[in-house]
Amino acid sequence: MVGLKTQNNLEIALRQNKWLGEILERFEEVALPDTWLVAGCIAQTIWNLGHGQPAEFGLKDVDLIYFDGLDLSLEDEASHETRL
Repeated sequence: MVGLKTQNNLEIALRQNKWLGEILERFEEVALPDTWLVAGCIAQTIWNLGHGQPAEFGLKDVDLIYFDGLDLSLEDEASHETRL
């Protein structure tokens, strides 16, 4: 299994996944407050790379979480989801 000792190594590994690489490259365009790339897409990518699979293998979705204390409405969240 690939050892990831630094944040930089993690980012390098995640950028091998073309979908996550594009998200990381365009993260400023997401334009949501307090946004994080999270969950299974990270774990799956690292697992795949450690086992010789393509970085995107078995990845069904990508999760971004955010917190906007100024607008907690479902309409605003749906708008962001559609935009992204």
